[in-house]
Amino acid sequence: MIVESKGSNFSMNILKREELIKKQDGVRVQGYVLIGNYTKQPTKNGSFFLSGTLECKGTMQFKVWANSGCFSDMDSYGFAGKICYVAAKVNEYQDNISLILEECRAVDEESCEFSKADFLADKYDIPSYLNSLLATIKKNVSDEAYNLYVSIMRDYIEAFKTEFAAVNHHDNVKGGLLAHTAKVLKIASIIRLYPEISVKVGADLLYLGIALHDIGKVVEYSSGTVSEVGQLCGHTTIGIMILNEHKSEIVSTIGEEFYYSLASIISQHHGEYGEPPRTVAAFVVNQLDCLDAVLTGINQKLEINKDTISYDSWKLS
Repeated sequence: MIVESKGSNFSMNILKREELIKKQDGVRVQGYVLIGNYTKQPTKNGSFFLSGTLECKGTMQFKVWANSGCFSDMDSYGFAGKICYVAAKVNEYQDNISLILEECRAVDEESCEFSKADFLADKYDIPSYLNSLLATIKKNVSDEAYNLYVSIMRDYIEAFKTEFAAVNHHDNVKGGLLAHTAKVLKIASIIRLYPEISVKVGADLLYLGIALHDIGKVVEYSSGTVSEVGQLCGHTTIGIMILNEHKSEIVSTIGEEFYYSLASIISQHHGEYGEPPRTVAAFVVNQLDCLDAVLTGINQKLEINKDTISYDSWKLS
């Protein structure tokens, strides 16, 4: 692995997503980024390329073709989670703007003037979203359920405030996990329009289930890259493990059925993309979760192109 030590190149700035998305297709750029996760994939002609994400005051996708000078190093060594100097070409394809990396050198972080936090965009007002989340939970659940939430989150709240909600999809930014959860909690107010569902599920289970449905991501991810633990277990499994740490407290406070109902939401909220829902509560949380993911995905595309976007094979104007 080639490691860049501090020198003349450090006078160059961190690349910024808001500037890159305004550049024309084919324009070459250079600067510093934080490399995220990437994978090796086959091309149609029998070769390979690398595909992943990077942070540059916002998340961008990148590719590295096999004929690039940095392909071998990036394929052989783990650059994920490292600050790197890159030379790249802006690529626009089907309303998506990405970078084609032509050069990538990992930085000696001990001599680097940047920290990893410098590459993460401050898209969300984290204190405001946290206040909104806590207020929504407190307003809609019993005191017992709210105290359970505070107890469960005690060791995880700091990571929860700043972690990403996803690597490549919706809210893949600093604070995205908090923002996504807060938005789903707000959307949940529509369940009041459906009295039979409201009675069947109950407010404590609905709001606590939403508040905890993605809690495993505080371990699965590390600043938007998949952690070592996350490479072994997904966030639904990790979420159940976190919930199990508080099983006796939950059972003694609200009951064993409530514990397993919460577990069903955490393990089954991915719907067709994971374990299918077995309860009404798990299905409802799945639908609310998907609604925010879709709307946030559309919103993120509109940040780049406000005229016409492509989403899920649909052309939208």
